[in-house]
Amino acid sequence: MTNEGFKFEKKMEISKDYIKETYEKDHYVEAIILIHYIIEVFMNMTFDTVNSIHDPISRVNKLSKKKMYVISTYRFRNIRDILFDMGIYDKKLSDRLEDFNSGRNIVAHRLFEKLPDKSEVDRYFKLGMELWDEVWKIEENYIKKQDEQMRKLMEETKKK
Repeated sequence: MTNEGFKFEKKMEISKDYIKETYEKDHYVEAIILIHYIIEVFMNMTFDTVNSIHDPISRVNKLSKKKMYVISTYRFRNIRDILFDMGIYDKKLSDRLEDFNSGRNIVAHRLFEKLPDKSEVDRYFKLGMELWDEVWKIEENYIKKQDEQMRKLMEETKKK
């Protein structure tokens, strides 16, 4: 695929190992932006998972029609606020996510200027990697609840 000088030939795998390697190669901005992106995706996944738990019939309908539905695409701050308001995230996690988001903005928007001190960039990187795990763990717990709910719903359907 080409687009006026940009050529995309290979899919990029965004894993924690890849991001650590990128960071260790002094590509701080790229690493922090990728962590931010992954956390944002996980938060949107959690929102969708929680909604399907509260509305299992729509989930069954979606599954039975064998269609793929795009996950929600709220921006980082918006989805963090939504999940906090829903009681999914506590104040401490919400504050840490805000701290990381602010740090990401500082790093990303100073791309063509002087970056913050390395110790500050290291703090954002470390915080982001911790949040990656925390946010994913919450999503995993909701996936388990969703799976249990779907199993029960399928069992009830078979009995009828």
